[in-house]
Amino acid sequence: GPEQYGHRGVSSVNRRDVDRFLEELDDRDIKPNLLVTSGRDLNEVDRLIRSKLVTPNPLLTLKLGASAGTVATPQMLLALLDAAPSEATVLVSASGPNQYPLTSLAVFYGAHVRTGMEDNLYLNRETPVQSNSQLVQRVGELVFHSQREFAGLDAAKELISLPDRQRDISV
Repeated sequence: GPEQYGHRGVSSVNRRDVDRFLEELDDRDIKPNLLVTSGRDLNEVDRLIRSKLVTPNPLLTLKLGASAGTVATPQMLLALLDAAPSEATVLVSASGPNQYPLTSLAVFYGAHVRTGMEDNLYLNRETPVQSNSQLVQRVGELVFHSQREFAGLDAAKELISLPDRQRDISV
């Protein structure tokens, strides 16, 4: 959106710069992942779609609970999911103690989720996470019990429009 709030203050980003950046991404055939932290950001997504700066089926990450995110409540998540463009691919990223409840709600409402130790260091109030795999396993169980399919690596890459590139890792 036009403004992003972080740990160290506020930085304004004007629409002209955003538009130029998106044009550059398009020239490089890169689909942007648009960070949504409020309804105001969804208004900006709508403007970008109408201006044809992003495709009608954008990739959105709804960020809840972090310093750069919105309030981490079920009501806020449902409001953002409801207001997101129906054609969008929506990822939900929730932080802190509300990560599991909001991740659960997002899965049951048909959104995709992101999980990891960068957002949550506890499995529950008493149990610290030892590895990302514990959080991924918990989301996998949630997906299974909601009778949705778990995206494998190739499906996940396609979902977020990552190109299938071979990397040269020779030294």
